Amino acid sequence: MSDFAKDSVMLQNIWQQPQVVADCLAMDLPLPDWLQDPTSTQRLVLLACGSSRHAALVAQHWFESLTKLPTRVLDAAEWTDRPPLLEPGTTIVALSQSGKTKDLLEALAQIQTSHPGEFKVLAIANVEASPLVQMADAGIVTPAGVEGAVAATKSFTAQLAVLARLAVDLAQSRGIVDLTRAAALRSDLAQLPKAIETTLTELKTQAVGEGWGLDWMMRESVVLLGRALMQPIALEGALKLKETCYVHAEGFGAGDFCHGPMAILKPGFPVIALMTSSTLSDQKIRSDLDRFRSFGSYIIGIGPRDHGLLPGLDEVLEVEPIADWLMPFLMVLPLQLLAYDWARSLDLDVDQPRYLTKFIG
Repeated sequence: MSDFAKDSVMLQNIWQQPQVVADCLAMDLPLPDWLQDPTSTQRLVLLACGSSRHAALVAQHWFESLTKLPTRVLDAAEWTDRPPLLEPGTTIVALSQSGKTKDLLEALAQIQTSHPGEFKVLAIANVEASPLVQMADAGIVTPAGVEGAVAATKSFTAQLAVLARLAVDLAQSRGIVDLTRAAALRSDLAQLPKAIETTLTELKTQAVGEGWGLDWMMRESVVLLGRALMQPIALEGALKLKETCYVHAEGFGAGDFCHGPMAILKPGFPVIALMTSSTLSDQKIRSDLDRFRSFGSYIIGIGPRDHGLLPGLDEVLEVEPIADWLMPFLMVLPLQLLAYDWARSLDLDVDQPRYLTKFIG
């Protein structure tokens, strides 16, 4: 790793993620009665900003596939400008690392003023004595510990871990999955801390952390592509690069990118592709990448070790294989490390980027 590693809070936070996830899996996670009651909770709205919103977009897949609850993800920063319609039976899950996110608190205050007592709120934050937890009907405090760097890493992963547990527990309590299926899902979750640790260790021996890809890293723009569960991770990776490196990074659903945005491609333009397994969605993204390479694009593939679709790309970074539904935990790791190393190669303050502030939590 870079010589800056010793004094970088961001890098320390990245390496704390195996323990953070283990702590999230071990914590008590009581479910409020109204969340388990099909008459009280008939749909979910996940309300968040920034990295927390990206975690919510991943969780949207989990809630809809496991609990069968219709789930929407809304940007709290847009709420006060255009309050969306909320249907009866909606539970609001409000996510914030610090529990002090101004836009989120303002949105909740508006909901509670205009619909007093009508909608239950479950808060997920990293600080117990925070305004968000105090405003909510129930709260879950993630055990991530203080995250001093502005760019969210371990707090993002902690939110994912709590949301994954919440989806499994809720699916079982509402009778959507049986005991056998719930046990299998929890077995998948139990493998996460080791898989994260192994992935981080192996990434040290790959290009990440050693000034990898410096030729394409000198470019001012990069595109990150993913399908399904990987689309929110593409958004999160792009945010990390914008926050720390000040480059123009954009995350897209791979299909959506083909409907206009791909006109920006030109020879040497870097495209980071998130590829998870030999499924139809990955066959589609491989077809997309072959097309982009014909335009001269430089393709960096990220996917699980022994992935059948990774060979033949310009650069490859590998993560540990794990159950497909949990791949977001691993696929975000090389993107976090890329953001760290790219910023350090530019001699930037990776912990305190310009213009940005953060409530420590």
